[in-house]
Amino acid sequence: MNMAPAGDGRRIEHHMGTTISLHAVDAPPDAADRFFAEIRLLETYLSRFRDDSEVMRLERGELTIDEASPQVREVLVRCDLLRSATRGAFDHRPVIDGHRRLDPNAFAKGWIVEQALTHLQLAGVRSYFVNAGGDVVVGAPPRGQTAWRVGITHPDDPTAVFARLDLDRSAIATSGRYERGDHIRRIDRTTAPVDADELTSVSVIGPQLATADALATAVLASGEPRPSWWHPDSPYGIVSVVASGRVGFTAVSYT
Repeated sequence: MNMAPAGDGRRIEHHMGTTISLHAVDAPPDAADRFFAEIRLLETYLSRFRDDSEVMRLERGELTIDEASPQVREVLVRCDLLRSATRGAFDHRPVIDGHRRLDPNAFAKGWIVEQALTHLQLAGVRSYFVNAGGDVVVGAPPRGQTAWRVGITHPDDPTAVFARLDLDRSAIATSGRYERGDHIRRIDRTTAPVDADELTSVSVIGPQLATADALATAVLASGEPRPSWWHPDSPYGIVSVVASGRVGFTAVSYT
C-alpha cells in the first residue's frame, strides 16, 4: 500500500522486519518517542526477528506459556480464536520442514502498532496515519480533509496501485502472492503456471489492523475471494484480485 499524506510530524523507523512510518497531526513533541518506544518494548515479547524474544524462546522450549508475559498470552489466545474462526486458514503454528513453528506475526505486527497507538490517543491525538510495511491504520482525517487516501499496490507491479480508498478511523492490510510468507500455506512455491482464477492479492478493510492483517492472510491461504467461513455480518470487507486481473469486493459494513 502506498502512503498518501506527507508533512510535519512524520517519523520512520525499522521494526519487526519492516519499515513503520508515523504521521501524527497536532501531536505533543514526545508523542512519536512514546509510540516507537512501545513498539520496541513489545518486540522483545513478540518479534520473530529477535532471537531473544519470548516468542522465539517459546518455540525453542526455553520458556513455557505459563512463564510468558501477559502480552504474549493475549496474542496467542487471539491467534487461536482466529485459527478456529477461519477453519485453519490462519495458522500461527504452521509445520515447516517437519518442524512446528510459532509465528503469530500476521496478527502480532498489527497488534503491536495498535498498542503503540494508545499512547497517541491518550495524549489527545485524534488524527494519525501509520504505515507498517504496507498495512495501514488511520485515525480521524486532518482538519479540512474528509478522509485519508490510501492506494492498494498492484500485485504484478509493486510500483503501481490498482485502487484508491478513502479511510476514516479504520485499517487496511494486504497479503499477496509476491509476499510468499510461510504463514500463507497454500501459496505454490514452484514455477508452475498460475491459474487465471487464483488469488494474487487480498486486502481486508475494517476497524482493527491486527484482525485485518490476519484475515487477509487467511483469505489468501483459503484461495477463495470470499471463503465459506466468512461471516455475512462481518465488520470487515475484502478487496481481492485474481491472476486474470479481475477485482472483487465485499460490502464493508463498519462505517
